[in-house]
Amino acid sequence: MNCKKAERLIVRYVDGELSSPLVDRLEVHLSACSPCRLKYEEFKRLSKLIAQWEPTRPALGYEALRERIRQRERVRSISALPVPRWAAAILSLISIGIGFTAGIRSERPVRPHTASVNQVASIIGLSQHDDLVEAAILTGFRNVISEKSGAKR
Repeated sequence: MNCKKAERLIVRYVDGELSSPLVDRLEVHLSACSPCRLKYEEFKRLSKLIAQWEPTRPALGYEALRERIRQRERVRSISALPVPRWAAAILSLISIGIGFTAGIRSERPVRPHTASVNQVASIIGLSQHDDLVEAAILTGFRNVISEKSGAKR
């Protein structure tokens, strides 16, 4: 085995990932080659140091971010309409249509316009001094209007 191939296999050897025939060949090479043996010792020491480290935990911001994502998912599931949007739109249109047709049917009849007392007096040409005549005419006018409205009913 040459040194290049041995260097590629040393890490797998330290991690225990080599098959038996390769392990035998690498051990023979390491016993004969001091530079490869030094690399092997270095990787073995490094592997022991790494094994002593505690597993890393995510940073504080990471957990806060995950919690915010969970909250958004909860809000989305709560705020979802129990009725599909298309059904809500159809119900709205039906409601508007019913309201529109009910509004058309409940139109009030237009009353004929009746003149006020002052309008009648000004049309006849009465002045402010003709109070008695005005009162008599207007009383008669009111009687005529009330008779006409009573006859229509």
